[in-house]
Amino acid sequence: MRNHLNFFKKVSQTRNYFAQTTTTLKLVHDAGRVSRFKLAAMKRAEMRPEKRKDFYLYVDEAHNLPSENFQELLSEARKYSMGLILATQYTAQLQDEGVKGRGLLSAILGNVGTLLIFRLGYEDAMKLGPTLYPVFSSTDIVGLLNWQGYAKTQINGDATPPFSFKTLRDDAPFNPKTAYRIRTLSKKKYGQRIKTIDEKAKTRRLIWKEGDGQ
Repeated sequence: MRNHLNFFKKVSQTRNYFAQTTTTLKLVHDAGRVSRFKLAAMKRAEMRPEKRKDFYLYVDEAHNLPSENFQELLSEARKYSMGLILATQYTAQLQDEGVKGRGLLSAILGNVGTLLIFRLGYEDAMKLGPTLYPVFSSTDIVGLLNWQGYAKTQINGDATPPFSFKTLRDDAPFNPKTAYRIRTLSKKKYGQRIKTIDEKAKTRRLIWKEGDGQ
């Protein structure tokens, strides 16, 4: 199977294949995919910082992918303007069974500078509670009311004490016309034609081939 990123050509096929079911062959192949993203991020070291455009990799059901490469990405890729958005249902899915202190969850908590926590179930609260100690406890997290949460962040590189916050509920009624205008403006500002994206992808694959000596 060719190890290029042309699997993004068809989103529906990508979703059915990437990060869904779990088999030995699939895990091996997915590890190669993640490694490719990691290598692409590392290759940005050859670019001047001001030339690096922000790139975000969104991964749904992140627990289905090998965590080793993601752990390296979390600690290294952000230096090269690459961001990771990892989605999962609960923290237990990110922990290596039988290995205390290891797993993707530990890597995430060890690399992020800001934590925003809303109400959680008991098991998730027990795992994230220590990050807010001694100001808040796991019991506090379980008992949070709607629209309220706890935060822990950094200011000028220094950690701040955890604090509580309350979000604002938007009571504005849904307006289909407004929603249409927002989508249209978003497409005009951020969207590109498929042909343009395909041409850019082909150019980047050629660069990869030259870099790999193919």
